[in-house]
Amino acid sequence: MGNQQRRRFFARITVRDIRQLPVLTAMDLDLFGERTDEEGRQIDGFVTLEDIEKLVDAGFVVQLWDAPEPRRKPEYVGFEEWRKDMLADLEQQRRR
Repeated sequence: MGNQQRRRFFARITVRDIRQLPVLTAMDLDLFGERTDEEGRQIDGFVTLEDIEKLVDAGFVVQLWDAPEPRRKPEYVGFEEWRKDMLADLEQQRRR
């Protein structure tokens, strides 16, 4: 794939046996959110096709949602602008 960004998907990974958690942790995935229900522990993540294959091979149940682009475009601010805003915030806090 070279420089091309790898396509990633939102995934819900179901952990049915708590002994699988170290395996999941060792995969070093972009994981967030967790809930537990009668199915087991469910952990959300943002994964590639290669990650999905590894998860399935390791015995995890994986549900996917397509996510070709981030929901929000990242916003960048230059250092000088950031510094000016931070100094203004500090000055306002001193006045209180």
